[in-house]
Formats: sequence, C-alpha cells, structure tokens
Amino acid sequence: MTAFSVSGESVSSRNLSLLDSVDKLLRLDAENNYRIADACLYEIKFYLSSIKTNDEILTALIESIIQKLGDSVKISDGGLYAKEVEILHRLVDSSKMYIETSVDDVCEESGQDEALEFMQKTAEEAAAAEAGVAASGSLINDDFDSIGEKLARENEKYNEPVPAVKAAPAPAAVKPAGSRKKRAAAVQIDPQMLNEFVTDCVENIDESEAALLTLESRPEDVKAIDSVFRAFHTIKGSSSYLGFDDMADLAHHAESLLSRIKEGEVSFSGYYSDLMLCAVDVIKKMIANVQKGVLAPPPEYAEIFGLLSENRVDSGGAAPRRKVISETASGGRGEEEKMVRETGAFPEAALQDDEGAEPDGEGLKLTEPDGAASNSIPQTPQEADSTIRVKTDKVDRLIDTVGELVILNSMIFQDPVLKTSKNYELYKKITQAVKMVRELQDISMSMRMIQFKGTFQKMTRLVRDTAKRSGKNIEFITSGSETEVDRNLVDMIDGALIHLLRNAVDHGIESAEEREKSGKPARGTVKLSAYHEGGNVLIEVSDDGAGLNAEKIIAKALSKGIIKTPGGLSEHDIHNLIFLPGFSTADSVTDISGRGVGMDVVKTSIEKLKGRIEIVSGHGRGSKFILRMPLTLALTDGMLVRVGGHKFIIPVLNIQLTFQADPSKITSFEAKQEMVNHRGKTLPIFKLGDIFNIEDAVSDISKGMVIVVNDGKSHSGFLVDEIIGQQQIVAKSLEGEIKNVTGISGGTILSNGRVGLIIDVMEALKLARRK
Repeated sequence: MTAFSVSGESVSSRNLSLLDSVDKLLRLDAENNYRIADACLYEIKFYLSSIKTNDEILTALIESIIQKLGDSVKISDGGLYAKEVEILHRLVDSSKMYIETSVDDVCEESGQDEALEFMQKTAEEAAAAEAGVAASGSLINDDFDSIGEKLARENEKYNEPVPAVKAAPAPAAVKPAGSRKKRAAAVQIDPQMLNEFVTDCVENIDESEAALLTLESRPEDVKAIDSVFRAFHTIKGSSSYLGFDDMADLAHHAESLLSRIKEGEVSFSGYYSDLMLCAVDVIKKMIANVQKGVLAPPPEYAEIFGLLSENRVDSGGAAPRRKVISETASGGRGEEEKMVRETGAFPEAALQDDEGAEPDGEGLKLTEPDGAASNSIPQTPQEADSTIRVKTDKVDRLIDTVGELVILNSMIFQDPVLKTSKNYELYKKITQAVKMVRELQDISMSMRMIQFKGTFQKMTRLVRDTAKRSGKNIEFITSGSETEVDRNLVDMIDGALIHLLRNAVDHGIESAEEREKSGKPARGTVKLSAYHEGGNVLIEVSDDGAGLNAEKIIAKALSKGIIKTPGGLSEHDIHNLIFLPGFSTADSVTDISGRGVGMDVVKTSIEKLKGRIEIVSGHGRGSKFILRMPLTLALTDGMLVRVGGHKFIIPVLNIQLTFQADPSKITSFEAKQEMVNHRGKTLPIFKLGDIFNIEDAVSDISKGMVIVVNDGKSHSGFLVDEIIGQQQIVAKSLEGEIKNVTGISGGTILSNGRVGLIIDVMEALKLARRK
C-alpha cells in the first residue's frame, strides 16, 4: 500500500486516491480552475497528513472542500458544463463520506470501501467528462502529475523521524496554543524546515503588503487582489502543515474576505484596507514569535481574528460598524522602529469606520513614476528567475576572502621583482590573473547587493500610517526602488529613513487649510528616491511642505543657549542646527515626533556609514534631505597620500578636488589659520602633519598638494606631501592603542605589505579646528 508520512503519521493509498480524484475533476477546465485546484489540493494534503480523530479540524476541512470546489464553479464563469457540475457535487459528497469514515477511530472497513467505490466510480465519470471537454476545445493540463505520484515521491523525505526544533527556549515538541481545538499530537519540526517556513512567510507577507498598498490607490487592480490572495493562501497551507493553527486560521479568514472582494460582494474600502494591513502586522508578529520559539498568538490576535470572522460571514456590501483597533505595539515608537528594522511591521494603523468620512479622505496616495506602477505586483514563481538561498555569513566570508585576494594581488603586481623582470609571458599571466581577481571581486560584491524595493515598501507603509494618524492628505512618490546597494548598508539606514519620512509628514506637510491659504494643493507630496552617482548611492527624501524656518530655528537655538548671537550664521549653519541632540522646533510633543530626538541620530548613523547628509530647503518651499553614501562598506575607493614618512588613505567619497597651491594666493587669517584662494573660493588649509604630529611632513603649502574635502557643512583643504594615486582598499578594523586614535577610522594592507591608515575626514577636521 503506497503511503507517505509526516511527523510519523501515514496517509493511506485510499487518501491518495481521493486526492487524485479531486485532481482529475478540477482539471476539467484547467485554464479557469488551476488556482482553485492547486489551493484545494494543497489544503487537503496538509490537513489529511495530521488528522487522527473526527474533530473540529475535520469539520473545517469538509466545509473548506465544499467551499473551494463550489468556488471553482463560480470562478469558471460558465467554463464548466452541467454534467461536470453534477460530477463535481457528487465527488464532494463522496469525498465527505470517505473522509468521515477513514478518520473515525471506530469506523467499519465496509464503510470505507463503500465510500471508496463511490469515489472511484465518480472519478471514472470525471475522466469520461474530461475527454468530452477536451474534444470541445477546453484547455487541459496534460503535464499535471497526479497528486498521488507527487506524494509518493515525497515518501523518502518523511520516512525518517524528524528531529525536534532546538531553538531555545522552545521545547523540542511544541503544542500550538490558540482559539480552537488543537491536534492531539505535538508537532515535531525540522529546524531547516522551520527556517524555510519563516523565509517563505516573510516573502509572502511582504508581497501581500505591497499589493494591499497598491489596492488602496487602485482598488480595481485584479492582479493585486490575486497577489494578496495567493500570499495568504500559501501562508495558511504551510502554517497549517507545521501545526501553527492560529496563523492558519487568521490567514484563512483573511483569504475568505478577499474572496468576497474578488467576487464583488464587497468593495475594497479604506476600512477593509486597514483590516487587512492589521492582519498582515499580526502575522508578522506571529512569524517573529515562531523564530523565538513562542507559539502563543499576540494579544491583538483575538481582536483582528474576530473582525475578519465577522466580515467573512457578513452578507452586506457596506463596511461594518466602527471598530477601532488599538496599536499593536505597546512600547511606543521605540518598539515600532524595532519592528520596522526586524520584520518590516508598522503597527500603528487604527481601523476607522467609513461612515462620515470622505471616500478618499486623509491618508496616502501611492505613486511610483517611470511606468513602475503597472509592474508593482511582484513576479509569480513561474516568472521569477531561478535562485538559491545562501546565508549572509557565508557571503560575508566569501567577500572577506576576496578582499584578502585583492590585497595579495596588489602586492604581487607591485612587487619590484616583477617590475624589473623581462619575462613577458609571466607578466602577461599575472595581468590576466589581476583581471580575473577583479571579475571575482565584482561578482562576489554583487552577491551582497540588494535592491531598495523592500525598504521602499516598508517606508510606504510608514508614510501611509503616519499620514492617517496626523490627519493629513499625502501623495507618496517613490523612484529608484531597483537601485542596488550593499545589504548591510540597507539594514543600517532604515532608522534614518524612518525619522526623515516621519518628520516630512508630521512637520513638513502643512494641514489642508494651511496649504490652501498658501496657494498649494490640499494634498501634500512626499518623495523618496534612490540613484547611483559615481561610486556612491544617493537617497533623497523631499516634501513640498513648509520648509525649514530659519527664524524659528535661530530663536530655538538662542533659547537653548546653543548659540550666543544669530550674527555670522550662514544658511548652511542654520540648517545644521537641527542635527543637534534634543533640538526641535515643534510647538507640541505628539506620539509621532516633537521630542527633539531623531535628527541627531540620522546624522550620526549616516556618518558611521562613511557618508554625509545635505539639506536643501527654503521657508514655504519644502525641504530635501540628500543622503550620500558609498555603495558598499567592504571595499572602498581611496586616495593614497604620503605625509612625511607615513602613508594615509582618504576616502574618495569625501574628496572634491586636488590641486597645488599658487604661492601668490596663500593668505593668513589672524596670523594663525592659513587660507588659499582657488577658483574664486577661499579655503582654510589644515596640515595633516600638524593634525597627527608628524615632524618630517611638508609645512609649506606651496610645496605640497591640497586635497579639498567636504564634511557636509563646508569645504576645507588637507595639505599632504604627495598624492600617490587612487586604489581600492579593503577596510580593516584596528586593534590595540591605535584603535582609539581620533581622526583614524581603520586601516588597510598596502601593496608593500605595510598598514595604511584610513582617515576619518569628519573627525580629522574637528580635531584640526580645535588645534
């Protein structure tokens, strides 16, 4: 007897015959019913693998089969003939009879045989009908293997006992806790299977969230509805299979509501959007809990489950009476930001009743320019490229190894023996090896590059929820989501973007009344864009709101004692006051912003990434924040310079230009600060030899080279003895006494095998100004 086992339980050949019969019937019109067939078979497969007794799970299974097969008739829209419909319902009856007898511990064998005989006879009629449909021109999926053969092939996978999960503090055998009767046996979960489950769920929940946000602006988008439906169905099946029944129940109710929306029974209003997004947030929390070994549903589960259940059985098309869902994060903004970074959840949207509200009232309109809107729904598995999952630590080790190879390659190529050698063939081979190392370096670096798409999606949700909470009408425009950047950089920049976008919505965009008085449209605009420029990535956050009020900033700085007098401050200096800790011009503190924490964190985090932030703003004209960062943190382009007998590297990101000073244009300010006039601009010159106490360094500006750097506030010049050249460097952390030297961010191995110190431009300038 053919059988397969899951967690030690067997499914007999009779069950496989049942699945095969359902498969045959649902293939009668493969074009219209493939999705329903796939969904139905997936659900039956996983439920039957664990059912032992005739309990509530069985009842839910039978109801689900009847509903799913019934839905296939509706969705086919005339694609099935009368004979097929009759066979369909007969098979439902036989399936129900067979399942009831096969799982009943006290059932009689004759009852099973009778049900199986009826089912097989029905399947034969289905096969005959299939032949007739084929002759009529219906599309039949001839390549679709029988489900029995598929499950039989999986037999070897599950015959061996499956080890329990060892993720502390979760016990090896876990009993899911939740809202309905659970399975008698504890679920034994293979750690690898658990990891795959979490990864798949995260991908599906992200896909559903992106599609839901698309539906808010385009409720008629059928592809978006299908994308959400597919994601929730997959989560339901896989969570049910592993015994996470609470998650499966929630996904099932969400799926049922989506079915009603798809069939036109209800319209996708703002209420349903909020409800589905709250369901997404709850599932995100449940996924995070599963990773920690916690299977109990979060506190807000019952509330969301009840609302979904209520809407599932509601026969009317209007939104239900007002329901307000409390925030899922009781820890305030800190907890919220943690969820954004770890899971992408934004637990701040409250459900509001549509009564008394405008159809498209305060909230978010999503726009993705350059024709991206039509392609906003993620690819289906059939369309996506073939991929494999690799742990990030393996990729990091590969990049580290390639970095060492780059250093070794440079040392070989710069070896004096090679330079004096007349062996052309050897030189040719080494040159070829250099090219291959560079190609290997490019490939390995690209493995750690990811698109901003996921980050942009999370920020879209943030802007949406913040706009709702602040009662503002906002259009959110994104561009450049396909821009690729180092994965580690993406993880580290989330917090900065959260602060900037929240401030743009809460502080930047005025109320509709204020905007109309200023001659602006009532709907404000917030933009998020990313693009490459040279070897850097630039991220821009802009809005068309009130802009920075210089007078208000100066008044606040004076009241806090940050500045003594307002005189002598440039626009750049005034704008940079907002990055000081505790600085805020907000008139009141809200749960969104106004505490004066955030912008200093933004600046600090960007500087840690060896980047800088620039501000372009005018009162009443909106603001633009430009984040400029290196593409990767592993390899950096640097300018190798000599100062006395020492060699330093200055990151190219900070360098504007280099030149040799004209002696006639060198001046002194107050007999202390030397200045150079270059191209009509006067630059202060700081000597690296003086900054780092190097005695044999050049002191005459006209005899050295000036490297102009930008610290995000102004331009200054570093004086060095010699510019050796530009090269790629592999940054290494320093140890010992040199680790804490001010103005030095790290080191790298030079081609001669010695260590070159990497200058931290920001800290070096601060040190120079103090001296």
